[in-house]
Formats: sequence, C-alpha cells, structure tokens
Amino acid sequence: MLVSTIRSEVFGEEENRAKDDVASLKELLQEIFNSLNLKYLCENPNFDMDFFRNRIKTISEMKSLSKMSNVMTKIEPGQLTSMGEVIEYLLHRHYLQVPINGQSISFVTEELCDNVTVTRRDIVASAFFPTMSMMNHSCDCNTDALFNGSTVTFRSNQFIPVGAEITHCYGPSVFHASFEERQKTLKENYSFDCDCTPCAMHKSGNTDKEALHTQLRAMKCKHCCGPVELINKESSVLGKCIDMACQKTEDYTKEKDTCIMLKKRMDRTLLQESKGEITIKAAVKKLEEISTLLENVVYKNNFTRAKVWDKLSFLLCKIQDYAKAVSILEQSIKLVALKFGPKSVHTARQIFSLTSIHFMLSNYSQAAFYLRKCEPIFSRFCTPGSKDYEDMVNLKQCLKTLKVY
Repeated sequence: MLVSTIRSEVFGEEENRAKDDVASLKELLQEIFNSLNLKYLCENPNFDMDFFRNRIKTISEMKSLSKMSNVMTKIEPGQLTSMGEVIEYLLHRHYLQVPINGQSISFVTEELCDNVTVTRRDIVASAFFPTMSMMNHSCDCNTDALFNGSTVTFRSNQFIPVGAEITHCYGPSVFHASFEERQKTLKENYSFDCDCTPCAMHKSGNTDKEALHTQLRAMKCKHCCGPVELINKESSVLGKCIDMACQKTEDYTKEKDTCIMLKKRMDRTLLQESKGEITIKAAVKKLEEISTLLENVVYKNNFTRAKVWDKLSFLLCKIQDYAKAVSILEQSIKLVALKFGPKSVHTARQIFSLTSIHFMLSNYSQAAFYLRKCEPIFSRFCTPGSKDYEDMVNLKQCLKTLKVY
C-alpha cells in the first residue's frame, strides 16, 4: 500500500498499472532506499512534526512531479527541501511505527495434574492494538497482557493506587536486565531514555529495590556466596559481588555458560517426558540433579531456581509424591513473592497450587489456611468466570462442605 501510494500520488503513475510488474517495483524500492539518510532525519533539530504532517497531506493531493516541485519550493528554510527528503521522512516514519507499536502475541498453554497447573508462554505472532500502543512503559509494570485470539485483555498484577498510571512493559524488565541493559535496549528499539520509577530510583542513588532485582538474576559469589551481578565484556563475562563486605570482581563466563546449559537440560527433560521418551520418575531425577547443580552456580534468590522447582513439584504430583512436592513448592513461593510481591496474583497462584496439594493429602485445615491467603488476591485481580477465580470458588465450596472453611 505504501509503495502503491508513492507510485500513484508522488510519481504520478497510474493506479491500474500491472500488479505483477516486479522488475519496476524492485527498481523503485532500490531507488528510494538508496536515497535514505536516516541519520539526518534522526538528528535534524528542525524536524517539525506538525509542519510536515500538514505539508505531506498537501503533497499527497498532487498528481505529478511538477506540482510537487512547485509545493516544495515554498518550504521555509531549515525544513526538508526536496521530494527525496519527503519520501525519506514518510518511509522512515512508516518503518518506525511497525516495531514501536507492534505487540508480540504470546499463547499460554496449561497442563493440569491433580489441580496443580503449570503454564508456558510462547510468542506466536505480532499485531497492532491502537489503545494498547498508547500505554507507557515501566520496567516494573503493574499489568499483564492476556491474549485470546485477536483480543488482548490487561489485568493488574499488583494493587494500583487511585490516580497512579497504568503501565505496560515493552520488553526488558527489572527482573531480567540491569539498569544499563534496560536503558540501552529501550534507546535502541524505542528511541527514548527510560525514567520509570525503578530507573529514576537508580539514577537518584536509591538502589535498594534495584539490588533486590539483581538478586533474582545473580550468580553465586565464589568467595562469600553473595549475589554477583554480571558485566558482559567483548571476550568474557565479568561478575561483581554486590555484597558490600566483598565486592570482588572475577570472570564468570564458565558459570554463566553452565547456567544456560542447565536451563536447556531442563527444557529438554520436560519435552522428553511430555513425549513419553522418558518416565516421570526419570524426569524427576534429572530435574533434581539440575536443581543441585544450579545451587552451585547461582545465588540463592536467583529466580531460575523457582522455575525448576515449579516443574519439579508438578512432576512429583504426577507420581503422587505430594509430601515432597509441598516442600519444594514452599521454596518456590518464597522466590515468587520476592519477585512479584506477597500480594501479587503470581504469588496467589503458587499458594493456590499449595492449597490444592494439601487438599489432595487430606490436610483440609492446611488447605483452608492457604486458601484464606489467596482468596482476597484472586477476588481483587481476577474477574468471576476466569479460571483462577472459578478454581478458587470450587475449592472453597468443597472445604465449606467439609466444615473447615
């Protein structure tokens, strides 16, 4: 559509020209993109958006190069002064709108075993949602996007005070990237310097929360077992211990590679189990080995451990080893609460899984105890009819029937 507009409105070519004229189309694109000067467009201080919005509308009404030339001679000094520069602007703006406003669509798959649910999120497509694209970014956003076909629904993942901005994460979050990494990624992909709450706190020197987020992705210090923040260099991966009593810096390339390898082993093990290539007991043994090896290279609060524990507790429920699943899930809940907050919907889902296991063990009093913890969170963040809400209501009814709730 863009090329067709350029050909008909700018170059004066007939709209009914053969659509299969591939050679001329390639030549046209080659000519346009050879003349692009993106650096000039990005750095030109005289790039007046409102002026060009009106000017381009006028130009688009012209049907020939001669008429466009007459219009272009009237542009004030300091503005774009040639047809080629106007085309550069149009194409550059059009190009930037695609990655900046596009939204990756993720599809969540769930596997249920004895009321214990494990979810996996895969990116399957990209789309444009006009209202969604207007939401501002935060590295610690207060919403989650849920996709259902061509519809996206936003739900809060924490308590949002009256008057506070509702935010969405464009990609890098405090849980997965350092301040420097987030700033670099957002600048390269979205052309802005992030000043959200976590980033502003970092700039002001208030790094308590930043340190907490660092722990969730930290390696284990070789000297004091404290949290190590990785610093990627060209030839190696350096790590600096953020414990004030240590602060040693060393090469952690081997440890990082080990962590990546263990994550791949976990995914491969789960895939083999799901396909029936290995037994559940064999998969449990492999995940237990991975958990032990992870403990040697990552910090005790590294969130990768919680991911392994989640999968492990799920498989243990499959073989009805509920007592061991409870022990592992309790460890996972601590890290989930540390990452998302004790009153977040993420933590509530973990607690509900623990509630379900206690119910299967006939520990009804314990099940009622944990259900009372997650019920107010589900009632606040989940609408009636949603899976989380309905599962909670059904289990609550069962416990009421048993007269323990």
